[in-house]
Amino acid sequence: MTMAPVPLRLFPFTVTTATYLLYWIPKYRNSPNDHESYHSVIAKCLPILCLCGFIISYTRNHSVKNYPQFILAGLIFSCFGDAFLVYGHTGKIYFLLGLLSFAIGHMMYTIAFGFNHLKLSVLLFCAPVGIITYIYLLPGLHGELYFFCALYTLLICVMNWGAISRVSLTDIKWPELCGSLGALVFYVSDLVLSINKFLYPVPHGYYIIMSTYYLAQLGISLSVVPTLSTKKLY
Repeated sequence: MTMAPVPLRLFPFTVTTATYLLYWIPKYRNSPNDHESYHSVIAKCLPILCLCGFIISYTRNHSVKNYPQFILAGLIFSCFGDAFLVYGHTGKIYFLLGLLSFAIGHMMYTIAFGFNHLKLSVLLFCAPVGIITYIYLLPGLHGELYFFCALYTLLICVMNWGAISRVSLTDIKWPELCGSLGALVFYVSDLVLSINKFLYPVPHGYYIIMSTYYLAQLGISLSVVPTLSTKKLY
């Protein structure tokens, strides 16, 4: 049986993402009763659930054992994180649970990317970026957030270290490039979220956060596509 092409498999993700960004956010974002509801949880999580289905469709045909399974696990924990953050304004516990869920998700992605190709040059890029980010956020942190935000920053930096290290400048392939770009965009999304929550309102912040978030998860998900592994960027 001929397998469906990548764009067709991504059609549900495209539709649900567009619906959330273009319909749900404008209509319900400024309405607390509607925004903090199970309807909002479903609308926010549907694109990630569609990516889960996308990953599952490739689990039997992947050349690297357990790679898609760990990416799938990362998506599932991200979905829990999305659900908890919907209620983040109602209590700190929901925000911390969301933070924990995404932290576990990043660990799943890190395991998938592996530790065999880690590069010192990439670490020398990721480590200063993480340190500068944490120092920049310090004025807005308090209590246990000092520890949790430091831990989360460490985990997402390690995830980026693993993702970017997979890219070979002499042999650039699409799966590794998609995964690394997804990890980088994930960092941007979380940075905007943190600034918006702890320091000051970012203009159109929620749109920026969610659009970059879905783009990041898409990039990481595309790294499992086996047919892309035979295609070089140049």
